[in-house]
Amino acid sequence: MFLLFIRELYSEDPLFENTKVIYSVFDNGYEGMLSDSIVDKLLFEKLESSDLTGLKNLDVERLYRFAISYSDAVIQASQNMNKDLINSIENSGKPFLKYPGNEDYEKSYLKFYDDFINEEEEIEA
Repeated sequence: MFLLFIRELYSEDPLFENTKVIYSVFDNGYEGMLSDSIVDKLLFEKLESSDLTGLKNLDVERLYRFAISYSDAVIQASQNMNKDLINSIENSGKPFLKYPGNEDYEKSYLKFYDDFINEEEEIEA
């Protein structure tokens, strides 16, 4: 939910207005659904109901998709992910790091972050 706050509630706050979010998707979901009462709680935070439509009937995949929609880039942090979710990330057009493996993943992460930062700096220039 932090992503939603940064994008919707704090977007004009000078501290957060240029914040970029890279979301890491792990395959450590849960069974079942989250309560729809989360929408009511977030509406209490002065969010618009249109910002929360992705949180109804919330299961783990919808939660991932919701978080991805508020992210600037995505990292696949687990090897075995739902193929539809991976396709959705790839089709989003957002920078995406596929699972780099268990060995030397640090180098892949650092390169991804460096490339993302450099690309953002070029866009702003």
